[in-house]
This record gives sequence, structure tokens and C-alpha cells, in this order.
Amino acid sequence: MQTVIRHEYGHVLTTDGFPVYADIVASGYLKRTPSGEYDAEAIAKHVSAYATTNQYEFAAEVFAKYTHPSYQKGSMPDDMERLAQDMIKKAKER
Repeated sequence: MQTVIRHEYGHVLTTDGFPVYADIVASGYLKRTPSGEYDAEAIAKHVSAYATTNQYEFAAEVFAKYTHPSYQKGSMPDDMERLAQDMIKKAKER
């Protein structure tokens, strides 16, 4: 249940609470491959298969994973961790 709550709060931070984050997620945090985006296999490996659905699920899943009590820093690529850290920072400023 706590993971679901963290996931849904990730949606609040990327859509309802901070509309600009939708653009940031779509353009800045997914770039990794020569084509300009993570491929589904990389997202599934580092986050979850559900995170491959779209940029909003990607951000919510990254946030949920990063804020999980058992998360080990470095388990996701730096830019994914930076996304979660930025979301946390914005939430604290709110």
C-alpha cells in the first residue's frame, strides 16, 4: 500500500502539483540512447515494466522506487535519481 501511495504522490508532483514537470519528464530525464530516449528494456530493468507505459508513469515509478525505505542509492542511473531528488525538493518547497 505504501508503494502505491508513493507512486500516486509522484503523479501529483508531475501533473497536478507541478505542471511544468510533465515537460521536464518528457524532454529531459528520458534521454539516454542515440535516439534520445531510454528504451523500454532499460526502463524496465532500472525501474519497472509499468514505467515504460508513458512519461507520467515513468516519473511516478521513479519517485516510488527512490523513496522506498529499502532503496539503495545507485540502483538507478544518475539522471533517474536526479529526477526523484528534484521532485522531493519541489515537494518540500510547496
